[in-house]
Amino acid sequence: MLRLLEDPNNVVPPDFTSQGYHKEREILTIGVVALDDARAAQILLNLWWVQNTKDKVRWREQAEGDAQAAKIKPKADKRTDVYKIQRMGPSKELWIFPSPCALIKLSRGGYCEMWYFTNEGLSEEKEASLSGESNPRFRVVHDENLDWEQFNMATSRMQRFFPLCDWQPHHIQMLEDFWDEVVAHPWRYSLDEYERRALFVYQARARKQWHLGPHNQDDLMIKEKHLKDLYYEIRRTLEDKRFAEAMQDLKRIEAEQDIVNDFQATAHKRPRISSSSNPHRQRYRRGN
Repeated sequence: MLRLLEDPNNVVPPDFTSQGYHKEREILTIGVVALDDARAAQILLNLWWVQNTKDKVRWREQAEGDAQAAKIKPKADKRTDVYKIQRMGPSKELWIFPSPCALIKLSRGGYCEMWYFTNEGLSEEKEASLSGESNPRFRVVHDENLDWEQFNMATSRMQRFFPLCDWQPHHIQMLEDFWDEVVAHPWRYSLDEYERRALFVYQARARKQWHLGPHNQDDLMIKEKHLKDLYYEIRRTLEDKRFAEAMQDLKRIEAEQDIVNDFQATAHKRPRISSSSNPHRQRYRRGN
């Protein structure tokens, strides 16, 4: 990890309303009608504070590491001199920050994949940050392909960043109410795997549709008829997929059996070489 050379607690945030940050503001406002230049500057300032907070955590951990290293004292040993290193405690960081790409998506009010807020997404972001990559490529997983544990992690973390990314309070409430409804739905813990899968896919598609539309409350309400239609669609798709896999396995087994049968049939047709017609065996017997 690269060392910080300047205390982030003493850094003054830049003026994002100035002409020098015109391109950065323009990136946020392109294609977003409800985002004007002043609000874009505020979002850039919010993102700066996010990075500054991360740097403060790193600065504190860096200072603690230096202090621990300074306390290392030699201890005499019968065989050689060894050093007793004190183990550092767990990190005191309360906020876990996702990729800047995810924060920009949230700041623009657009659709952002939950994967960025899962442990896997945060781990890739940390690796990219430590490596110093300017434009890292993440292996983003679509919401429909996540699991319920990742859903729980992502939703709780995303809710913390909505106010920071300047979301409207009623939009935040819409999503929180929708996620509460999803978790409380009877299919969430159903014994039928197709019901659990249908509910998960439904919430993923509904949230994406809500972002692409005019943000109506109706788009974030579970409609039982649509959910049941999705259930039959998923069940049919998964059963067809499993049937196709079973047929492929059956064909593979039949092909292997055909190879074994052909080998056995060929073995029966091979001429047997008697010892009298084998000159090598005859020489061996005469030699004895």
